[in-house]
Amino acid sequence: MSVLYKELTSERAELESRLNRLNDFIANPVYGQPEMRQQRLLDMQRNAMNIYMAVLDTRIGQLTPATYPSADTPAVVTLGGAMLGNITL
Repeated sequence: MSVLYKELTSERAELESRLNRLNDFIANPVYGQPEMRQQRLLDMQRNAMNIYMAVLDTRIGQLTPATYPSADTPAVVTLGGAMLGNITL
């Protein structure tokens, strides 16, 4: 397993933990108490974290323990079935 693969999977696990805590907070009735602006900012933060997770998932999926994609392999990042980006590596 490559060092990069290990680093990305570790980063993803940390992000997933933080995202789960944020989701738990938002699901809590206390979430309705912050002012509307703070609620919107928390929703934006959650969306950004989900996008970050999708990018990490794509990067991890492009790696195998011993190989990297070729220079002309497209990387498509999706979130919930919607394409977020398409780049050629």
